[in-house]
Amino acid sequence: DPAELYESTLSSAALYIAAGIDPAKSKIFVQSHVSAHAELTWLLNCITPMNWLERMIQFKEKAKKQGESVGVGLFTYPTLMAADIILYQAT
Repeated sequence: DPAELYESTLSSAALYIAAGIDPAKSKIFVQSHVSAHAELTWLLNCITPMNWLERMIQFKEKAKKQGESVGVGLFTYPTLMAADIILYQAT
């Protein structure tokens, strides 16, 4: 529901500010509105060898427990995090 998503997004921003995050010092934004994030994630997914992702402990543990039902989101999560680090210069 788009209206519920909008309200939830505003509520999250309000929670950050209430918790003490100063918007004058820290940027608060909706990551899904940044198309470069999805684009860079896609590019990284295209060039990352599958065997690198298969080595990730979180994926190996879930795959052992769930077998073939483990989701691709967990498999590609490391490339999503790499896109975060590259785009937002996080450390």
